[in-house]
Amino acid sequence: MKNLTVLAGPLAVIMGMGLFFVVKGRPTRAIAGVTIMTERPEIPIFSLTSDTGEKVTNQDFNQPWIGAFVFSNCGTQCPMMGAKMKRLRREVPGLGAVSFSVDPGDTPAKLAKYKRGLGADWTFLTGGPGVVRKLCIEGFKLPVADGTTTDDPILHSKNLVLVDKKNRIVGYFDSDDPVSIKALIRTAKGLL
Repeated sequence: MKNLTVLAGPLAVIMGMGLFFVVKGRPTRAIAGVTIMTERPEIPIFSLTSDTGEKVTNQDFNQPWIGAFVFSNCGTQCPMMGAKMKRLRREVPGLGAVSFSVDPGDTPAKLAKYKRGLGADWTFLTGGPGVVRKLCIEGFKLPVADGTTTDDPILHSKNLVLVDKKNRIVGYFDSDDPVSIKALIRTAKGLL
């Protein structure tokens, strides 16, 4: 049990910081909370259902965009990530945005209600059991796991992912860090 406790602490810190990912290519880290990819890995093609009930693929996006992994009944970091995405959309006109729900129970109707509550103007996507989690882990190289309490039923990264118009990952940015958000704004403007 002692060994489990020793391992649980560092794992919680890594997941909480949203910095656990394995990406092909060589990331650079000049600013804490920011990882810019020197070789941009391509996101696998996905087909998910939007908050309006339409099928959406990453091939539908023809501009740079930011992605975030959330779920509709998250009362902690998800609304804060949504607020950061609203700011980014205001400060970088032309930047697309996508929120992926890691909860397969999030229906288009639930996501539409959540989207209205945030005052969001971007796309929210959901998929069947395991679909978005697999995309999160294998496509975006970000952690997601079942939580251990009813207050936190799903653990996921708080990183925002910047994607170029060729659906390649440009970098990861800590949504809690103001310096990281400023770096995301500068980097995104450079893509437009």
